[in-house]
Amino acid sequence: LSTSGKSVDAMIAALSGSGTAALKGLKVDGINPDGFAAIIAKADAIGRDIDAAKTAEFAPQIAGEGSFAAGDTDVAFTVANGTLRAPPISLDSPGASLSADVTADLNTSTVTAKGTLTYRPGDEALVGSEPAVNFSLAGPLGSAAPQFDSGPLAQFLTQRALEKEQQRVEAMQAALLEKQRLRREVRYYAALQTERDRAAEELRRQEEEARQKAEAEARAKAEAEAQAQAEAEAKAKADEEARAKAEADAKAQAEADAKAKADQQAKAEAEQRAADEAAKAQAEADRKKAEQAKLEAARKAAQQAPKADQSLPGVNDGSSPPPAKPKANPFTIDNLLKSLDGG
Repeated sequence: LSTSGKSVDAMIAALSGSGTAALKGLKVDGINPDGFAAIIAKADAIGRDIDAAKTAEFAPQIAGEGSFAAGDTDVAFTVANGTLRAPPISLDSPGASLSADVTADLNTSTVTAKGTLTYRPGDEALVGSEPAVNFSLAGPLGSAAPQFDSGPLAQFLTQRALEKEQQRVEAMQAALLEKQRLRREVRYYAALQTERDRAAEELRRQEEEARQKAEAEARAKAEAEAQAQAEAEAKAKADEEARAKAEADAKAQAEADAKAKADQQAKAEAEQRAADEAAKAQAEADRKKAEQAKLEAARKAAQQAPKADQSLPGVNDGSSPPPAKPKANPFTIDNLLKSLDGG
């Protein structure tokens, strides 16, 4: 640093140069690096109606409660005409980062700063928006208080509310879609169960029809077998009756034939007897006639024979000659039976 002047004020006004300030245990009062959780809680309490005005009601107060502990840091600066200027300063803490342009007027012992306090959103991070609070500071060194502009933070919270609302709507839509899917599944499974019941009923009906058909077929088969058995029995009975009738007819025929044969034989025997009787009678007549003729011949011979012959037996003693033995008649019943028996 260099300066010149006749007084201290003149020397300060003419001060110029550059350098680096090594700051140990730097702490910036009036800036809260850990206020993000409280800001989110307030925003959630407001809900989807969060806007810039509502954000401005609570965010500056939360952002200004506390101190930003930056630790050890080096700050480059330049001085010209008694005014100190520092290039954009970046300070980090676990909960936020701070960037600022600082200007200090050494002539008036005032400081001016403009910067941004950007919170680390963690799981609340959004694409295209950051939870940041702009601030400005102007006033005497050591007593200037920061003023906050929550516009960027309001944009973040509004986008977050919109996305949460969108998530809520999407969740509702998803729930609705899930309900619709569940309804479709219920209808599907109900239809499937109905189809299963219908198939089971159809199977039961088919089985019942098959059972009835089998019973009808079995009944028809039994009836057919019974009819066949009855027909067979009727046929057997008819055959038996026919056989019995045939046997009876045959027996009657045999009896008739036997009777006819017996009648014929009796007739033949009667005729034979008649013939035998006739033959016998004829033979007897012939015998008698022969005897008569013989007697007549003997008588005539006796009348004509000489007397010498009268001494012959049977002539002179007055006895008659022995009768001739009757000739056997071959036409008698006994001779016929003997001839039939082989003699």
